[in-house]
Amino acid sequence: MTSFKATFLAAAALALPLALQAPAARAQPTTTNWTGLYIGANVGGAGWGHTPYAYTGADSDHNLRGIIGGGTVGYNHHLTDNFVLGLETDLDAAGIKGQAPCQNPFVTCRTRVNSLGSVRARAGYAMGDILLYGTGGLGFGEVNAEAIAVIGTLGGQRKNHLGWSAGAGIEYAMDPNWSVKAEYIHYDLGSETHVVLGTNVKSRPRLETIKVGVNFRFGGQAAPVAVAPPVAAPAGKSFLVFFDWDKSTLTDRARGILREAAQTSKTTQHTRVEVNGYADTSGTPKYNQGISMRRAQTVAAELVRNGVAKGEIAIKAFGDTVLLVPTGPGVREPQNRRVEIIIR
Repeated sequence: MTSFKATFLAAAALALPLALQAPAARAQPTTTNWTGLYIGANVGGAGWGHTPYAYTGADSDHNLRGIIGGGTVGYNHHLTDNFVLGLETDLDAAGIKGQAPCQNPFVTCRTRVNSLGSVRARAGYAMGDILLYGTGGLGFGEVNAEAIAVIGTLGGQRKNHLGWSAGAGIEYAMDPNWSVKAEYIHYDLGSETHVVLGTNVKSRPRLETIKVGVNFRFGGQAAPVAVAPPVAAPAGKSFLVFFDWDKSTLTDRARGILREAAQTSKTTQHTRVEVNGYADTSGTPKYNQGISMRRAQTVAAELVRNGVAKGEIAIKAFGDTVLLVPTGPGVREPQNRRVEIIIR
């Protein structure tokens, strides 16, 4: 198993540099929004697999090896800036087989896996354009148990097996639509009884697989977020404070600006103090709306601590709908993570 893990890591190391060769002249560092439907293709191999095989009272263990390749369909939901949940199904054609001598020295017993598939949940942790994930669910495949000789196949039975699958992988987003991945999946196809030459044969294939693949995500090329035109403010003064990515806490510089804003409100005739929160597009719309409100509330609380009457403050949250710097989706733009204080 140790050598298998090393092979998986080597496959991932080969796949990611290819992804990094994609056009990378982006105006801003990006965080991929993984939400949406995707389809893909994969290819790989199965190794270190085995299945028990009982024929006319003699037990043997077939070491299973071979290649696999096929397609994938899935859906992800990007819950927050870091956590992603999804559901994925794949179906691969397989050329996996293993064999051993039967009790009769002129006959060989063979296990052959013709197809391999799964329906799995995925739980991932997103770091910029990289998604690390674990996965698990149903595993299934079509399996032949048969007896062969020099003259050809003597007889056997084909059955569909149902079991479970689990593994882990890494996926890299080359752009808003395309991503590449490398993953390890273990399949336990469950135990079935096949009839071979009139004899019951129990087979339970268990496979270790490595796959590399490419996915296309629908809707990745969303239109840039609309930017509302600036609104001319009546006589008064405005202040801006900015926030770190995924934060609603104040920096020392922001506190200094808010002390100045509070002092201005005390020395200026005004009717209200507007506190408007905003976010960049790196999170989901729902998440961005929430964090823009938290930022506005933090600023309002600091203004109250500096002597502004709570009843004078009007709080609003705009999420990622009004951008100071126009960007597309999934972009970490520091100037869009802000709260504006307008003293009217």
